[in-house]
Amino acid sequence: MHEFDSKTDAKIVTASRENSSGSPPTARVLLLKVSFSPEKFTTGDIPRFRAYLARQFPEFAEIHNHLDDGKFRYVYPELQFKFLNQEPAIIAHGSGLEILIRIFQNVEEMEINQQTTGIVSRSISMLEGEIGISPKMVNYRFLTPWMALNQENFIEYQKLAPAEREQKLNRILWGNLKTVAHAFDYWIPDPEQIQVYTNLKMEPKPFKGNTMITFSGEFMVNFHLPNFLGLGKQVARGFGTIKRIGGES
Repeated sequence: MHEFDSKTDAKIVTASRENSSGSPPTARVLLLKVSFSPEKFTTGDIPRFRAYLARQFPEFAEIHNHLDDGKFRYVYPELQFKFLNQEPAIIAHGSGLEILIRIFQNVEEMEINQQTTGIVSRSISMLEGEIGISPKMVNYRFLTPWMALNQENFIEYQKLAPAEREQKLNRILWGNLKTVAHAFDYWIPDPEQIQVYTNLKMEPKPFKGNTMITFSGEFMVNFHLPNFLGLGKQVARGFGTIKRIGGES
């Protein structure tokens, strides 16, 4: 972590980093994290907070992920709204960095359910992370539920045997890693080289008036990922947030 300078730091930093083991180089990336301490807030208020900011800053499609014609932006979200350590937080990368600076500098309250809630305090920090193939396995934990399946492929998932279910989730997570790598312009020399092992528990969660199946737990993969990024579906709403645990194995 270092002192933040909006003129020099509000850019994605991608630099090749050679590994002494001879494995492919990794990419160094910078993320911006802003945490708020509102007077009153719950995890269910995350989409409402996001909607409030979308109204305050309608010029930034990165907040609401919709184009001018109303169509959805199919990109890995540059702004990810989360509920971490009992506080709302926003993680930014790429074009989201400068937008998050604007939010930090100008937002002193939030409107939740048509009620204004004051912000007691807020903090901003720059985080450095790494993306790329690791010569060893790296352990991660999902800090927020991972939404791997939609309603359609969950029906197919239920028909599988336990071992096949695990294989399917491993393959979906493998695809999520490729999505993140692509978002940071990191080319994976051999995607099939990525090995994924999961230890997950299925958890139903309410979502937009329905019950969606999500997963909590840990996974291990020979791939470096920055802390606090999201994997899977509904990343902009805070699902699938990860954090590295322990060391390499």
